[in-house]
Amino acid sequence: MDFDSLICAELVWDGGEVAIPSGFEAPSPNQMRGTAHDRLGEVACRICYDSCGVDPKTGKQKGRSSEQLHTHILEVKNHNVYEHADFTVRIERVPHDILMSCFINRPGVWCELTDEGFEVSMNHRCVLEWDRWESSFAKSHDSLIQCLGSQLWEHARKLAPQIYPESKSLKGLKSEKCRLVPKIKDLLQTQASISLYLSFSRGCGNEQCRHRFRMSQRSTRYVDESESQYVRHPLITQFLSDNTVDGSLKQDALDRMEVSEANDKLTYDTLVTCLQGYLKNKGVDGTQARKQARGAARGFLGLALHTEMIFSAPVFAWRWMLSQRGTKLADAEIRVLYATGYKSVLNCLKASRYRHFFEDFEIGDCPDGIGSSLI
Repeated sequence: MDFDSLICAELVWDGGEVAIPSGFEAPSPNQMRGTAHDRLGEVACRICYDSCGVDPKTGKQKGRSSEQLHTHILEVKNHNVYEHADFTVRIERVPHDILMSCFINRPGVWCELTDEGFEVSMNHRCVLEWDRWESSFAKSHDSLIQCLGSQLWEHARKLAPQIYPESKSLKGLKSEKCRLVPKIKDLLQTQASISLYLSFSRGCGNEQCRHRFRMSQRSTRYVDESESQYVRHPLITQFLSDNTVDGSLKQDALDRMEVSEANDKLTYDTLVTCLQGYLKNKGVDGTQARKQARGAARGFLGLALHTEMIFSAPVFAWRWMLSQRGTKLADAEIRVLYATGYKSVLNCLKASRYRHFFEDFEIGDCPDGIGSSLI
């Protein structure tokens, strides 16, 4: 049975090069430039705002250049798009208990005490916002915290120079107090991170967001959804393709779905036009009026509306999500996404450099006849 082709996953990043999702327009020459970490942050940003490549209607470039995009994101401090790329370092010359007090309670940080020493995995938002977080445990180690922050900044700057346009000087700090040693091999399940492109319905996206890892999703407030497709749920696909079901019953259901979608889009278009004009007449500038109007009108679009996201998580988290979302008890759409076909989450994970962590997962036909599930 062929399910909606919009329900799919693709491998974007597993610590190597960044793959541009197939749902993107081909980038303009001045887009998707830089290191892998720069590019992953850019992919996460562009998926939110549908700002890659050229608009087929106008022939004009959508969105900013790579350099302009990063400059803008840093200005508005929209650092969440920089959560996807992470790195692991070993920190030497400092007692482990003191290091733990320096990192405790910081969002997005994972600490491991291995045979090689004290290791920290973190993403670029942690580095950019290093000075925002304080802890009573670390009050007596201000100089060390500044030293760590500066060294992490300089290390991260080598990985993503467009995200860190300026050097953070170590002048006046005793940098010999600590030393960072990059680690890129033999990562633990808690350190090894994988980023996937996910395409599905808005309702299914809401289910995925409940896992609360690092995500960047298409923004209905910024993007024009007037021509976006609705995703057909796999149960509906099975129902409509079942030869034992009365043809008139299937046709009635199909007609009602088409009318419902058309009415949703008409209401959306009408509200966007009316509300945008209303705000402009009150003196609101065009960009703000457009965002506010779309934000208000999107409430009348159904949860079947197609959406996309970049979702990043460590290996142990993907294993947990598979155990929940790939089973016969999971909702059919998210189960199809996770376990059915070539473009499933499981196949993407098994195609990554961390495939050995997923070799124990096997699939078979689901008892309800809708795709595959874990066995």
